[in-house]
Amino acid sequence: MERRSLLLLFLCCCLLYGRPKKDVLFFKNGDRMTCEIKKLDSGKLLVSAPYTDGTITIDWREVERIETDQSFTVEDLMGNVHTGSLQMENKVVQVKQDSNKEDVPQDHVMTVTQLEASWLQRFHGSLDGGLIYTKSNDQTQLSFNAGLNYTKPRWQAGATAQVNVSNTAGVSTTNRRNVQLQGSHSVGDHWFTTAISSFLRSDEQSLELRSTVGGGFGYWLGRTDRARLATFAGVVFTRERYAPTESGQTITNNPEGLIGARFRYFRWKVADLTSEAYLFPNLTTKGRVRLDTNTTFRFQLVKDLYWNFGIYSNYDSKPPQNARGSDYGVNTGLGYSF
Repeated sequence: MERRSLLLLFLCCCLLYGRPKKDVLFFKNGDRMTCEIKKLDSGKLLVSAPYTDGTITIDWREVERIETDQSFTVEDLMGNVHTGSLQMENKVVQVKQDSNKEDVPQDHVMTVTQLEASWLQRFHGSLDGGLIYTKSNDQTQLSFNAGLNYTKPRWQAGATAQVNVSNTAGVSTTNRRNVQLQGSHSVGDHWFTTAISSFLRSDEQSLELRSTVGGGFGYWLGRTDRARLATFAGVVFTRERYAPTESGQTITNNPEGLIGARFRYFRWKVADLTSEAYLFPNLTTKGRVRLDTNTTFRFQLVKDLYWNFGIYSNYDSKPPQNARGSDYGVNTGLGYSF
């Protein structure tokens, strides 16, 4: 029993220790750092060093040369995946495995991950919230946003949750809750498949629940190490349940088309802008079209802390039972990314 306990303790220590910190980075200003390369994503290189507590974030464009004998997985802008030892010089990343060598321009590298990276290391996410109180009308507004993403070569999946609550003295509380799941898989240099699902409750639109599930194909219109723009189209199925009225409760089932676009721009220590738009033309109700948009701007404050500013909107050209056709709002607050 003692031997098993000692063996388990040894294995845990090995997992906590991680791989050797012997990767060497050379910077444009002449500095040099010996560290452990954790991963690269969105132009941010995460490393750890023996003389630091936790990870350090480095601007990928400031790295001039890399020396390491460790193995990594490198994904370029076209979605091609390369695995092997990594070296970089003269703005070219060279990935070598046995006798095979692949050269990728530094500004064409999307992600770099340790070859043996665990599935937990592939998660990253954020949490933010804000509170506004107005004494004159005794109004309280609360917003909460959360996001979680999982990435691996050619695959990406994510989940977001938004909660907005408005409470004014003498007026019923207004709630809006939206959960969205999405995933994509690269099937070529520019093409990808996508799947989406969303679950919306909006008191403003008398919606008890709108569930949307579907998917389609997408195309990358542009990808750089700082910006990405994609468009996609497909089909979804939507089920809506509206709040009861004197004439009863309306429940609808609708097949809808899907036309959408996603844009992301990130700049070192300045901005992280994400914008999404989804257009749903109804396939059974003539003239009915829905439009959902969501834009989020993040400004880094200190390390993993950021300030968030977001705008959302939902529009329905022909809502059932004379419900309100639109809902929109703004939220802002402090957040933490991990």
